[in-house]
Amino acid sequence: MQLSIYRDLKSIQPVRCFALLPHKNYGVGGAGFTIKTAIAKCRSEFAERLYCHNELSQRAIRPLGIAAHPDCSDSALQAAKHEVLETLLLEQIKSSGQVFGLKLFSHPRFSLCLARIKGIGYVALLRNFYQSKPLLSYSVRPTAWQALLKAWEESRNPHFHNTPIEDMAKFSKSTKLFSDEELRGLQFKNSLQAIAVPDMGNIEFVTDHYQDHHIAYAILK
Repeated sequence: MQLSIYRDLKSIQPVRCFALLPHKNYGVGGAGFTIKTAIAKCRSEFAERLYCHNELSQRAIRPLGIAAHPDCSDSALQAAKHEVLETLLLEQIKSSGQVFGLKLFSHPRFSLCLARIKGIGYVALLRNFYQSKPLLSYSVRPTAWQALLKAWEESRNPHFHNTPIEDMAKFSKSTKLFSDEELRGLQFKNSLQAIAVPDMGNIEFVTDHYQDHHIAYAILK
């Protein structure tokens, strides 16, 4: 695993770490306020993607959410649950065409809102543009600050890596789930009400250990 360290002066978290996956023509990354944090996040994502390729794909398993953590299985499990919630919330937004939350910024080219999820934490949703393509970035995290940081990091990824516009669907759930017209037409509604937790009764979470990391992933029962 060869790591590269960069500065991203347009990001709130200015340090980025990048590593190329051995079986793909793209890589994984992590961002942080320090080199140590960025490297740790990058290593975790590297282990997560290798596990998907070397273990889950061999069993024809496509996880609904997956996460890795170097020290704590509970942290990996929590992060995997957050990934599942992100997917379920995106599906709800696609169905309604509306985003509810505290509107922190609203503009045709840049909209940002933050909503509390009952008993879980917060979700941040940011719509902006990459070149001419609308992009919806999102993050579920335990705190509002963590959710906002991650959503901004996700929105910066294609700009930082100069991602070809035709490859965007490979790197974002929102570009797979939504058409450009749907993303442009999303209505951001101001609301202080907490979002109800989507039903996860038909989802099973599995834990494992791989590449010195605790792994947690979700599948349908």
